[in-house]
Amino acid sequence: MTELFGIPLVNFMAGGLILMGVAFAVVGWIAWKNPLLVRMGLRNAARRKAQTTLIVIGLMLSTLIISAAFATGDTVGYSITNAVYQNFAQADLILVRNADRARSTGEGISPADVAALKAFLAQDGDVDGVAGIVRERVPALNAERRLSEPRAFLAGIDAADMAALHSLVTPGGVEVSPSALDKTGVFISDRLSKDIGIAKGGTLTVFANNQPSTFTVLEVVQDNALTSRTPLGGPEPQPSGGIVATREVVSTLTGKGDQYSLLVISAKGGVRDTLGAVPGIESRLKEWLKTDSAPALRVVATKEQAVAVAELVGSIFVTFFLVFGLFSIAAGIMLIFLTFVMLAAERRSEMGMARAIGMKRSHLTQSFIAEGMAYNVGAARVG
Repeated sequence: MTELFGIPLVNFMAGGLILMGVAFAVVGWIAWKNPLLVRMGLRNAARRKAQTTLIVIGLMLSTLIISAAFATGDTVGYSITNAVYQNFAQADLILVRNADRARSTGEGISPADVAALKAFLAQDGDVDGVAGIVRERVPALNAERRLSEPRAFLAGIDAADMAALHSLVTPGGVEVSPSALDKTGVFISDRLSKDIGIAKGGTLTVFANNQPSTFTVLEVVQDNALTSRTPLGGPEPQPSGGIVATREVVSTLTGKGDQYSLLVISAKGGVRDTLGAVPGIESRLKEWLKTDSAPALRVVATKEQAVAVAELVGSIFVTFFLVFGLFSIAAGIMLIFLTFVMLAAERRSEMGMARAIGMKRSHLTQSFIAEGMAYNVGAARVG
């Protein structure tokens, strides 16, 4: 989280540091000009333990609520953004067929479109990979345990292209080479593995066009937008497990031929350090796609946009908790004012004698300022 109410948190920090510096400067000036007044204020704070405890608790709760609001918001924001990074993995931009373009034919993306995109992005220094994916919904069955998933996500990939994305990773964090896939072996996602109770080495039956096909599970990989259907990976709201096979196998099973369902672009860098490059790639890509020679494609999602939405959700949570926290802070401020009013009323005779021996009204005010700073420092330390 970097902003609150549309204002960068750095500005809040700078403003807070300035106010704190001014407060300590005022107390320092009082201590330098009239050290006796500071000692009198500190003596009162130490002498009246019940009142000091009440004030410290009020200030402490305000500090605690503000800290808890930021911690909760950051936790929620990190959880959501972490899910985005896991779902997109190395995929930074996702493209699909643009059905609005008059020259777009067929139901998918042709190899010629993929070749044209690769040729254009070969000149872009921020891009390190382009991969096409064929996808389809199919029933998946673990016959040994009689468990099935009626709408498993079947993804067909080109091993050479997918190798550049480094998105096939086991739940333990070990990268799996897509070249291990063959006509009889597939990868399955962790969610599908748990749903139908099948592990590495097991036998998986897939039904496509009402025909069963049997495969060996070569590896279990993490769920993301490329290996399974996730809420952030496409328009469907419900997540489901997936099966990863070669494009040739999926095209044969589904009868889609050489058509791709979507294209994925990976920016140079890791999973989390490519956000700065995505807007530039997207802008250049959209300008090119407007030309008559470009294929009929459109950008349907980017990692940068998804992360921005996740951060916005986190800031909403922080704002929600802070609004409630402001009421507590207001109550704490009122408590401080009322307490000092009561302290002044209680010390009326004491202040009268101080005035009788020559102290001015400003001196009494400075003594209260020193006493209040003692409460603030103690409450901030505890809170």
